[in-house]
Amino acid sequence: MIAITERNDQAGYDGSPSPCDSCSRKRICARQKLACCDLSHWLNQGSHAKVKPEAQRVALHQTYRRIFPGAFA
Repeated sequence: MIAITERNDQAGYDGSPSPCDSCSRKRICARQKLACCDLSHWLNQGSHAKVKPEAQRVALHQTYRRIFPGAFA
């Protein structure tokens, strides 16, 4: 996901593969500015985050806005 680089300096980011790396919706989320809770948890907890299977993830604009508050300014 393109926007992940905006959060690389945040606490918890440890360089582990993001849940987006293997997700088939990665490009759609980046283009439409969507994010799932798994991305949020991964950004905050890194490799310690518990990630759901792709089919159970729900990507929303509101989650993206919470993670990247300046993206819609």
